[in-house]
Amino acid sequence: MQDARMMRKLTSPPLPQTLLHREEVLSRLSLVLNRNTQSHSQPQIYMSSKLVLLHAPAGYGKTTVLADFASRGNAHYCWYMLDRTDSDIITFLQRLVLSVRQQFPDFGTDLDDILMNIAHEHMREAEGISYLIPLLDAFLQALAMETAQQVVLLFCNYQDVNDTPAINQATNYLLRGLPPHCTLVIESRAIPELEFAHLLAHNQVYSFTQNDLRFSAQEVVRLAQLQGIPSLGPGEAEQLEALFDGWISGMLLGTRLSHIHLLQGNRMPGPRALNASMHLQQLFTYVVDGVFQRYPDLYTFLYEACILEEMLPSLCEEVLEIEHAEEHLQALERNGLFVTHRNEGEQRIYVCHQILRDLFLEELERSNPQRFHVLHQRAAHKLGEEQCYEQAIHHALQAREYLMAARFIVDVFPVMFDKQRLVTLMHWCHLLSPAFRDFAPQIVLIQARIYLRWHDHAHALPLLESAEQVMLDKSASMLVEDSHLLLTEIRIFKGLAFFMSGAYQQAADQCQNALDELPANETVLRSEAYSIIGLSLCLRGDLSAGIAAIQKTLQLYGRSRSGYEVARLHSILASAYRWLGKLELAEHHVMRAMTCRLQMHDVYGQIEDLNRLGLLKKSQGAIHEAETHLLQALELARSPLHYESGQAYALVNLGHLYFDQAAYERALRTLEEGLALAEKLQDRYLVNHTLCIMALTYLSLRDVETAHFLLSNVQLSPAKNEQPDYDRFLHHLTYSVLLLHEEHYDEALSYLRALQASPSNTEKELMLVLHLRLAACYLGKQQSEDALVCLHRLTVDLANAKGYGLCVLVELRNQPRLKYTLQTHPDLAQLRTLLHLEEIDTPSSLEEPVSMLVNSVEQKEGSRLRICALGEPVVLIDENPVTRWRMARSMEFFFLLLDQSHPLRKEQIIDALWQNYDTQSNRAFHSTLFYLRKAIGEACIVSQGGTYVLDLTAHYASIEYDVELFQEQFARGKECLEQEDEEGAQHAFESMLALYRGDYIQTSYNDWSSGRRNELRQANLDAHRELALIAWHHEKIAISMKHWQQILASDNTQEEAHYGLMRCYARQGKRSLALRQYQQCEKILQEELGVKPGTTLQQFYQRLKSATSQANKKDK
Repeated sequence: MQDARMMRKLTSPPLPQTLLHREEVLSRLSLVLNRNTQSHSQPQIYMSSKLVLLHAPAGYGKTTVLADFASRGNAHYCWYMLDRTDSDIITFLQRLVLSVRQQFPDFGTDLDDILMNIAHEHMREAEGISYLIPLLDAFLQALAMETAQQVVLLFCNYQDVNDTPAINQATNYLLRGLPPHCTLVIESRAIPELEFAHLLAHNQVYSFTQNDLRFSAQEVVRLAQLQGIPSLGPGEAEQLEALFDGWISGMLLGTRLSHIHLLQGNRMPGPRALNASMHLQQLFTYVVDGVFQRYPDLYTFLYEACILEEMLPSLCEEVLEIEHAEEHLQALERNGLFVTHRNEGEQRIYVCHQILRDLFLEELERSNPQRFHVLHQRAAHKLGEEQCYEQAIHHALQAREYLMAARFIVDVFPVMFDKQRLVTLMHWCHLLSPAFRDFAPQIVLIQARIYLRWHDHAHALPLLESAEQVMLDKSASMLVEDSHLLLTEIRIFKGLAFFMSGAYQQAADQCQNALDELPANETVLRSEAYSIIGLSLCLRGDLSAGIAAIQKTLQLYGRSRSGYEVARLHSILASAYRWLGKLELAEHHVMRAMTCRLQMHDVYGQIEDLNRLGLLKKSQGAIHEAETHLLQALELARSPLHYESGQAYALVNLGHLYFDQAAYERALRTLEEGLALAEKLQDRYLVNHTLCIMALTYLSLRDVETAHFLLSNVQLSPAKNEQPDYDRFLHHLTYSVLLLHEEHYDEALSYLRALQASPSNTEKELMLVLHLRLAACYLGKQQSEDALVCLHRLTVDLANAKGYGLCVLVELRNQPRLKYTLQTHPDLAQLRTLLHLEEIDTPSSLEEPVSMLVNSVEQKEGSRLRICALGEPVVLIDENPVTRWRMARSMEFFFLLLDQSHPLRKEQIIDALWQNYDTQSNRAFHSTLFYLRKAIGEACIVSQGGTYVLDLTAHYASIEYDVELFQEQFARGKECLEQEDEEGAQHAFESMLALYRGDYIQTSYNDWSSGRRNELRQANLDAHRELALIAWHHEKIAISMKHWQQILASDNTQEEAHYGLMRCYARQGKRSLALRQYQQCEKILQEELGVKPGTTLQQFYQRLKSATSQANKKDK
């Protein structure tokens, strides 16, 4: 049944045997879809249209005319009949790919893996489509490379998904990247919530509206003749056209003008979308009294049976509590009473025409709400028994039977959760009454688990606490079969929320308490609890206990299995064993994990494991292998998946590797990119880790102040006991080396001794570094014996670890006194052997840290600075663009200062660029300022008394700014007009337009730039206006039209531009186009502003209309 249903959604709807070919509409479709050049008869149809939009109310023949056109075309038509089941973005994209494969069976063979990976990963479907970009790019690339001939994608019934932001965003993205030989056709009852401005500006959209699709009186006559009703004359046809406003389905439903097959009964029915307006009430009355008057029994049956979208005879009998339902359905179809059937196997399924069904349902709910409730209740109960849960939930919600709907949601949750249909699940939960939902702990738990899958612990935790309280108060609004087990499950996922928030100890305690309450046979929940405990213990520094918990989880799942959870556990064990210094075991588990990932085609997991393998190889000293694995992880994460978390970890790991190799500039560049992604992802662990590495890098470059600044931004959880967690251990260890550099040995020693008292199973690499820094501290305090004790401990640990020599050599690079001691002291021969210091010469880069390597712009006396702010902003020094701004806001910072003629306080700058003043924005301000100075010159930014201002003359002999030139030309043009110098004005305004490459700093969306952007945009429109008038005065009609059209492309409510175009058309003798331009203006002003055109325009329209009428009479 499902396969047959899918085929109907992805193939052209069947045409009725009796069909009126609407040649005028078909010819316009041919012009735009067959890529013909612009026609003189249809000047607004362009061959470059990416989007063809058919939007009109139901029943205007949109799908029929498309099917008719496709039946005679020579392109590849990929159909997608949308309905509410497509509102889930993953479902939408899966079915879109299947649609194209109806025409190209081998299309996009790589898309299935990408779709599966997106469905299996913990993606945030609630906000934005960034995680879908790789899939959309791959789809567009497949269209470009695998479909050589013309392709038309047809989205029908788009109104059923129009309220799904993710689908609208995905459609926008597809339109922007659609290959030249492809066109998207959207058929919808409502105007789609899409971005039309760019398409309109580039003449890439063409639309058929209600006015274009309405049936004329002539077409009504022709249709009547086709149906064998020759007695229908022109006068009656005109009355029908006026009465129904060209609405063909209304005429057919109300007049029995045509056989029911013309109504496309095979179309998939959707949910009710009609309003109970007076017009619909009149139509309903007409249908009941006029059409069904001879069939009262059939009307009574259909009036209630259409509560079902699919009327199976047996289901109708159950719900309506009647007999002989199939006889009624056959009679309805036989008599042409808006019912058709389709066969699915041996089963015959009947459907009512959607418009009539909507009318009946509206009337039933209005006139007999109790019966409406009972029928939906019975349908929900019966469909639930048959495990048709999605339909059952719909009926239960319509009946406001929230308890029944909630039970169905709980039953279907495991399957839909595994299939990543999270948005649909959350939507159902929200449709439940808040008074019921808030006291249904199972539903609240489902919502919380969805938020946790989206990595949104901030929303999940309050829900879990609320569900827990409901259970404790015993105030649940739905029956809980095992309240103790449910309460324990809530507490386990509460532990997961704690873990995601960084409260590792609290997470472990929560899950341990839950484990004590769980029965031994609850394998799934026990496994979940053990995995959270293991992760928490590892990040708390208790590696041995963490590994034991994870091994317990692996045992519960079964070691021979190869599913996602097993692969995840092997990956965690690989990291834990590496931290513990057991590198062989770490390599065993990471390879087991990668094997599982390959079997499941889990590319996301492969990226994470390549990161782990890279770190493992670094610990083993295999630098080139480590870099290869990390670069491979970065490449996979960037394209085509765009997996930001994988990118962030790969970048930070690479940055650390480059730091170890003393490639400081490359390290900083890579770390900064990784830090930006980590902050975007709100990954506190990765942010803290990156800040510590960056602090060490700046210290190696002798920039101690920046190192302190970066370290001050590490966010640590409050210390609850003497044992530091990983973040705190790393922070204190990094801070100690800053103190060593400043020769604050006592303070450094206090930090290091506190860390030394931590459990011995803290990460092995950190413990080795700790021994070295303690030795360096003792040497600084002239306590050589204590230093030797530390170095002997290092020797023992290094000998047992079978690796980690690289991290010791890196540390010695910045501790020359310590290195000299190690190379010369007779008691340290074994350590020298382990480090191979006697066999190879230490590179000079290990001896003396290089100087500051931040690439700043080299300013030379007499340099020329050119600044372009109109369009894509760019700054050029001697015609070489400045590209190393380092931070995204550095360029915007520059343009903010450039826009102001007076100094700005730091608070004003932060408010303009970051909107709120806090520790993070303060840190970002200083970093941005630092890189801005490096980019354009230290002396160009003058700081005095807490304010900042630009002084570009400090470094540059010549400065050119396109905004200043633009404004100068505008003033010159206005001055020339006042002096009646049209030639000079024309030259000035044309120079303006040449400078205007786009809106002012079009990449900036902050409020500070909007005022200047609007000012310059208006000046650009004024220049077009003046040039249009000058061209008109000189009888250059085509040029004048071009400028009026440019104005309308930017702002279609400019009434003067509509008037100018109408005058141009009239001057060219194209009165029909002038009249159409007025109608378009009238429609736009009404829809956008709720006003009518001005008196001047109305009077001009009436004169044109009168002149056209007189000309037509003369022709006759």
